[in-house]
Amino acid sequence: MAISKAKKAEKISLKVLDYAGNTVVAFPDVKAEPGLHRVGWNLARGGGRVAAGTYRVLLLVDGEDQGQPLRVEDDPNVPGPLIAAEEDNEEEEEKEMKREQEARPAKKGDY
Repeated sequence: MAISKAKKAEKISLKVLDYAGNTVVAFPDVKAEPGLHRVGWNLARGGGRVAAGTYRVLLLVDGEDQGQPLRVEDDPNVPGPLIAAEEDNEEEEEKEMKREQEARPAKKGDY
């Protein structure tokens, strides 16, 4: 994130809010001096990574706030959650059961 200020701020804060307005992360070391400043965020939150979705970046400078939406998307190169892997295993188990049923001879009670 980039912040550009024409004059020194008396009070400044930068934070990211979720859809409910709760603070996700606050940046306490934002520089108050004039100029262009960069602030990096690795999408970390409480020991994990924030979920995909829309967030709001809020900059408060001397009592005036400026906000902008921030969209976080899942990385297509990172494997999905383990639930997907479990679903794949369930499909394989169902296929195996079907193969076994088809391979065994029919009995009188199977009709």
